[in-house]
Amino acid sequence: MGGAELLIPIMGIIWPMLALIIFVYMYFTTRTKIKMALIESGRDASIFRRSGKTVNRLRTLKQGVIFLMAGLGLLFGSLLEAMTNMPEPVAYFAPILLLIGMGLIVFYVYLGKQPLEDTNDGLMETL
Repeated sequence: MGGAELLIPIMGIIWPMLALIIFVYMYFTTRTKIKMALIESGRDASIFRRSGKTVNRLRTLKQGVIFLMAGLGLLFGSLLEAMTNMPEPVAYFAPILLLIGMGLIVFYVYLGKQPLEDTNDGLMETL
């Protein structure tokens, strides 16, 4: 490798790292300037604080159902491909989509059985 050929991988590593450092620096300095401007103008800078809700349990459950069903769909897809002469894309995508759909229907039915006051505290807007 010559001088110019060696420079390409080095620059491929240096420039993204430099860009990341500049982005993080600009993000935090801009955020600080905005906070200071809000405080100087007499407004509250509470928009930068996180809300009291740390975890949205229903959203986490929904994502868990989706990933579980996708994994089962992959398992059934590999079984379909091995046991039949079904083409590979059909053998994988059909069970994945069917099981994810079934999982979301079960999630919807489960959510319908929950008392209304439990689901009415702002959790439903994020689903």
